[in-house]
Amino acid sequence: MLLVVEPDAARLRQILSALVQGRYSRQEISSWQAAVQAEVGWHLALSTRQGYWYFYSLGHLLDKDTQGKPLLRDQDINEYIADLDGVPGVLEKNGASGLRSHQLQLDKLLWPLASYAIGALDIESATGFTAVRGVFENRNEVVQHCHLRFEADDYLLVKHLVSDDPEVFVLGSQRDQIQLQRFVHAIGL
Repeated sequence: MLLVVEPDAARLRQILSALVQGRYSRQEISSWQAAVQAEVGWHLALSTRQGYWYFYSLGHLLDKDTQGKPLLRDQDINEYIADLDGVPGVLEKNGASGLRSHQLQLDKLLWPLASYAIGALDIESATGFTAVRGVFENRNEVVQHCHLRFEADDYLLVKHLVSDDPEVFVLGSQRDQIQLQRFVHAIGL
């Protein structure tokens, strides 16, 4: 049983691992998360790099996607753990490298650059790069996102999952349209 206590970084990491290992059910963790959030609201004492958004994402453990499957997949929880553990992204394709959140250069501003309609249900199917589902802003909406680096530029792909909307938004650290087209071609979007 999980006590309704605001987690520190180590405790959140333990809870995520226990979920993956089956020591806690999705229901147990969802109930715990809701109780803690009722106490602290959006004022959790964790930084982004310590799992702030991962904690709020756990509020959607019981939600289903448009196909009736868990909206937050086991692979998303595993990605949270890898990010918290500082494990770098490993996939590289055509000069583009997948990144985890801890690898981001926080001083780089990301500009909205473009949106693309994709035929695939998710970013992973469209590009082959690992994409993570979760809550990453106070609107509490689950999105799928993928951080990539192409040459010296950082990019973020975002897809809203509330419907079968085929649109993927591309944000980037530069606003050069030729470079954007090279990037999009490299990842197969």
